[in-house]
Amino acid sequence: MQQVLEALLQRLPQLSPKLARAAKLIIDRPHMVATHSMRELAREAEVAAPTLLRLARLMGYDNYQDFRTVFRSAIENYNFEQRASHLQQASTLSGEASIIHALSDAGNSNLKWFYQQLDNDDICRAADLIINADTTYVIAAGAPYWVATYFQYVGKMAVPHLRMPRLGGDGLVEGLIPIREDDVIVALSYHPYAKETIYAIDFALSQGAKLVYLTDSLAAPMADRASVLIRQSTDSPQFFPSMLGAVAAIETLLAVIVARSGADAIGAIAHYADLRQQRYL
Repeated sequence: MQQVLEALLQRLPQLSPKLARAAKLIIDRPHMVATHSMRELAREAEVAAPTLLRLARLMGYDNYQDFRTVFRSAIENYNFEQRASHLQQASTLSGEASIIHALSDAGNSNLKWFYQQLDNDDICRAADLIINADTTYVIAAGAPYWVATYFQYVGKMAVPHLRMPRLGGDGLVEGLIPIREDDVIVALSYHPYAKETIYAIDFALSQGAKLVYLTDSLAAPMADRASVLIRQSTDSPQFFPSMLGAVAAIETLLAVIVARSGADAIGAIAHYADLRQQRYL
């Protein structure tokens, strides 16, 4: 992908206005080639779809799909260093405004994708599993850890049996030793998948617990063993995957949990609010 972007940059002064507009958008926001259709990308560049096809052929590709495949493969296999390098290159070429625009576009796309593909029955089944469990353990490692912490912090106001094992010398498994078959584990794991989370999921399942899995792919480790799988997109020009979709998922799940919990949840939240009013919390 980087070679294509550099070649586009070199050709930019010789391109027609429409081709140059399309090329400029691709240089500024290459992730869009991977995540948007040709028509969507053309609309964003304010050109006709055939303009992108002409640009792809100008770059030596037989069709637009072959051109797009280069970007999709690169996005999937980007490492942190390459992502950070691209941020700096984009800033040099177009300034920080282009980066902010790209982040905004990716964030909006992630949120839209999550809610469009979300199965309401799945989110309700996940909520019921969490509500009815003896204990629900929330786990994550790495970047999603703070998202999981937020879920447990807010969720325990309505569902006091939410627990969150802390990462220690023996990883997450140590905090899951009491887990049993009447318990549920809520796991957050996204590419690159943290091994501590995968080990913890495997242990919890071996003890008979049920898994509510928030992740980015049907092919994620342990995805085929989940009782409920809730997917989010993590696409971003940032050097690390975006967590906006994950936050949307847990806030949606929290809202459904409260909606399906009845009077017990209202009483628990009222008690929590009273403790805060008395400055105990």
